[in-house]
Amino acid sequence: MRITWRDQSQEQSEDAGIKEARLKLFFSNARFAVPVNIVNAGLLGAILFGAAALPLLAAWVGAVSLVAAARWLMARRCVQQDAAPPDWLVHVYVALSAVLGTLWGAAHFLLPAGGSVTGIAAVAFLVAGMCAGNAVAGAMLPRAVTAFNLPALGLAVIYHALQGGTYAVVMPVIIALFFFVLRRLSQTYGRTVTGALEANRSLEQARVRVETQARALKELARRHEAAARQAQAATDAKSSFLANISHEIRNPLNGMLGLVRSMLDGDLDPQVRTRLNTVRDSGAMLVRLLDDLLDFSRIEAGKMQLASSPFALADLTEPVKALWSPRAEEKGLVFTVDVAGDPETRLRGDITRIKQILFNFVSNAIKFTAKGEIRVSLAVTVQNDGQAQLRAEVRDTGIGVPKEAEGRLFQDFSQAEAGRRLEGSGLGLAISRRVAELMGGKVGFERRPGRGSLFWFEADLPLVDAGRAGSASVVGESQEPEQPAPAGGGEAETPVNQRPLRVLAAEDNPVNRAVLEGFLMSCGWPVDFVENGALAVEAASARAYDIILMDMRMPVMDGLAATRAIRELPTTAAMTPIVALTANARKEDEAQCLAAGMDGYVSKPIDSARLFAAIEKAVRAGRESAIRPSSRGAA
Repeated sequence: MRITWRDQSQEQSEDAGIKEARLKLFFSNARFAVPVNIVNAGLLGAILFGAAALPLLAAWVGAVSLVAAARWLMARRCVQQDAAPPDWLVHVYVALSAVLGTLWGAAHFLLPAGGSVTGIAAVAFLVAGMCAGNAVAGAMLPRAVTAFNLPALGLAVIYHALQGGTYAVVMPVIIALFFFVLRRLSQTYGRTVTGALEANRSLEQARVRVETQARALKELARRHEAAARQAQAATDAKSSFLANISHEIRNPLNGMLGLVRSMLDGDLDPQVRTRLNTVRDSGAMLVRLLDDLLDFSRIEAGKMQLASSPFALADLTEPVKALWSPRAEEKGLVFTVDVAGDPETRLRGDITRIKQILFNFVSNAIKFTAKGEIRVSLAVTVQNDGQAQLRAEVRDTGIGVPKEAEGRLFQDFSQAEAGRRLEGSGLGLAISRRVAELMGGKVGFERRPGRGSLFWFEADLPLVDAGRAGSASVVGESQEPEQPAPAGGGEAETPVNQRPLRVLAAEDNPVNRAVLEGFLMSCGWPVDFVENGALAVEAASARAYDIILMDMRMPVMDGLAATRAIRELPTTAAMTPIVALTANARKEDEAQCLAAGMDGYVSKPIDSARLFAAIEKAVRAGRESAIRPSSRGAA
């Protein structure tokens, strides 16, 4: 067996942390092992007392105790230090270990030649015990173990060899084997402890890494939270900006469209009428653009809520036929609406938003179909859990969509090239997709080479029992659907009343006042105008009115504050129906108006049909009588 000694250069090549831990453990064990040397030296001195020369024995015990005490002080100093012990101190300790091992090996020579067997056995037993204890206690520093055991057992071999005879051969062999066993034991124990130290260090490093990662994740979460706050602030700022822009655009649009509609009611040259119709249609396109932008802003901010009310398939098919058949006929297209299953199947959902998607598909189909037909198909698939899937398909024989444009059809602000650019903001299909997703459904498109396009959407909606159809609960956006007017225009019939209504209108914009006056005076309704909310409160206090039309944004006092002030009046004026006429077209604005005490809400540009419907509804609720003016209003 070849002995490979662990030298200093090998130890210096170890990882610094492991080396430091090994030395700390070595000197910690040494603090308890060193006193054993002193105790065993005294024990051996007692055993050999009388058998060995007293001066020599006393000198030996004193030398062992002195060297052991020096090693103990050095071990104690190394343990108490926070840093690793210096190399010179380790070298001195190893040297003292060699001196101590030599003293223990020399203990054999304390006995005279031919000494008693008991004395020899006592020395051999104590030296063997000290070497064994040193092999375990000093395993973290192998060179210290070798420095002690080699001279201790080497001198024992020399002593027994000098005895002569068979004993002189057997004992050195046994001692040599004992040395190699101790060395292997020390190495095995050292590797085990070193492995444990390395594993502990790996665990500590892992803990540090986890803590570092945790701090990094915490910092990342903080940054993400800050980014989310910034994004939300940006979204809120954008929504506010869009609301302000919408308000500012709707006011002049209201004046423009109102005057155009009034002019269309008169006798006009056909060429002038055509031009005015173009102006009116362009204004309607701008209104749709504003509506799309506001819808997209609400969806992006996560503020769009869906209504929940019962409806039948017939509630979808009839508006589709009424609104879009004339448009299709103008272009010479065949327009059909098919219903698969029972048209009276009742579902619960937001019919306004469903119509929005369906109307968007139908409008695009008519726009890009020059000849042929457009077919609208509705179907309901009843499921076992009280749910149903509504599927709507719109087929056309139009120019279709290029294959390269399919991937961006339903993306935000995306338009496809189909021989000409699609009109609009590029938001219609994107909004349709997001609204369908809010209903638990989806939208899709299929190319029909040479036969046009197929657009479809699905929505998952609960079924409504026939016996519970009337008990509809509405949440979120609950207003009645506003249907787009046909392209050909047409006059909206005004409600009819027993007598003219006395109207108070708070409106600060002179053009809007002129438009509103045209609508009301055409019905024979006298109207008093005021320019701000404070004057509206004074007018309502001074005279009785049948209805108050209130703008939201006005100088001095806005419409919300004026409404609350009127509702607090100590007279019957507090019960006067109030309808908001405002360019603030968001659902949040409608909710604010109703919360302030208003009875109705009409967004600008004002359509006469919606205006008179809101007035009729508000007055009916206030006095339970129908409004029936004697003439027709301008559309």
